[in-house]
Amino acid sequence: DTAEAEQMVSEEGPFAAIISDLGRVDDRQAGFTLLKRIRQTEIDTPYFIYTTSDLATMLRPVTRLRGAQGITADPDALVQMVVAAIR
Repeated sequence: DTAEAEQMVSEEGPFAAIISDLGRVDDRQAGFTLLKRIRQTEIDTPYFIYTTSDLATMLRPVTRLRGAQGITADPDALVQMVVAAIR
Protein backbone atom coordinates (compact mmCIF):
# COMPACT_ATOMS: atom_id res chain seq x y z
CA ASP A 1 0.00 0.00 0.00
CA THR A 2 0.99 3.65 -0.22
CA ALA A 3 2.16 4.01 3.38
CA GLU A 4 4.33 0.90 3.12
CA ALA A 5 5.84 2.08 -0.17
CA GLU A 6 6.55 5.50 1.30
CA GLN A 7 8.28 3.90 4.27
CA MET A 8 10.38 1.66 2.01
CA VAL A 9 11.51 4.60 -0.09
CA SER A 10 12.57 6.64 2.93
CA GLU A 11 14.16 3.82 4.93
CA GLU A 12 15.59 1.47 2.30
CA GLY A 13 16.50 3.88 -0.50
CA PRO A 14 18.00 5.30 -2.46
CA PHE A 15 16.61 3.42 -5.43
CA ALA A 16 17.52 3.87 -9.09
CA ALA A 17 13.84 4.29 -9.96
CA ILE A 18 10.39 3.95 -8.45
CA ILE A 19 7.54 2.29 -10.32
CA SER A 20 4.05 2.58 -8.90
CA ASP A 21 0.69 1.42 -10.07
CA LEU A 22 -1.86 4.14 -10.71
CA GLY A 23 -4.68 2.99 -8.49
CA ARG A 24 -5.56 0.59 -5.78
CA VAL A 25 -8.86 -0.41 -4.21
CA ASP A 26 -8.60 2.15 -1.41
CA ASP A 27 -7.21 4.98 -3.59
CA ARG A 28 -7.88 5.17 -7.33
CA GLN A 29 -5.00 7.65 -7.69
CA ALA A 30 -2.56 5.99 -5.31
CA GLY A 31 0.33 6.47 -7.72
CA PHE A 32 -0.14 10.23 -7.53
CA THR A 33 -0.63 10.09 -3.76
CA LEU A 34 2.69 8.29 -3.32
CA LEU A 35 4.41 10.63 -5.78
CA LYS A 36 3.23 13.69 -3.85
CA ARG A 37 4.46 12.28 -0.55
CA ILE A 38 7.82 11.30 -1.98
CA ARG A 39 8.37 14.67 -3.66
CA GLN A 40 7.46 16.47 -0.42
CA THR A 41 10.45 14.75 1.19
CA GLU A 42 12.64 16.09 -1.64
CA ILE A 43 13.51 12.61 -2.88
CA ASP A 44 14.13 13.09 -6.59
CA THR A 45 14.35 9.46 -7.67
CA PRO A 46 12.91 8.95 -11.17
CA TYR A 47 9.27 7.97 -10.72
CA PHE A 48 7.05 6.10 -13.15
CA ILE A 49 3.42 5.06 -13.05
CA TYR A 50 2.29 1.84 -14.68
CA THR A 51 -1.40 1.30 -15.33
CA THR A 52 -3.60 -1.05 -17.26
CA SER A 53 -5.97 1.83 -17.82
CA ASP A 54 -6.51 3.60 -21.11
CA LEU A 55 -6.07 6.83 -19.14
CA ALA A 56 -2.26 6.74 -19.46
CA THR A 57 -2.16 8.90 -22.58
CA MET A 58 -4.62 11.41 -21.19
CA LEU A 59 -2.77 11.61 -17.85
CA ARG A 60 0.71 12.04 -19.34
CA PRO A 61 0.83 15.88 -19.01
CA VAL A 62 -0.55 15.79 -15.45
CA THR A 63 1.94 13.11 -14.52
CA ARG A 64 4.88 15.25 -15.60
CA LEU A 65 3.51 18.35 -13.87
CA ARG A 66 3.29 16.40 -10.63
CA GLY A 67 6.94 15.38 -10.87
CA ALA A 68 6.95 11.91 -12.42
CA GLN A 69 9.00 11.01 -15.45
CA GLY A 70 6.24 9.05 -17.16
CA ILE A 71 3.08 6.99 -17.18
CA THR A 72 2.19 4.12 -19.48
CA ALA A 73 0.02 1.07 -19.93
CA ASP A 74 2.64 -0.55 -22.17
CA PRO A 75 5.18 -2.74 -20.35
CA ASP A 76 7.77 -2.34 -23.12
CA ALA A 77 7.45 1.45 -22.96
CA LEU A 78 7.82 1.30 -19.17
CA VAL A 79 11.09 -0.60 -19.45
CA GLN A 80 12.38 1.84 -22.09
CA MET A 81 11.50 4.87 -19.94
CA VAL A 82 13.14 3.44 -16.83
CA VAL A 83 16.30 2.39 -18.66
CA ALA A 84 16.60 5.82 -20.27
CA ALA A 85 16.18 7.54 -16.89
CA ILE A 86 18.76 5.49 -15.02
CA ARG A 87 21.50 5.52 -17.63
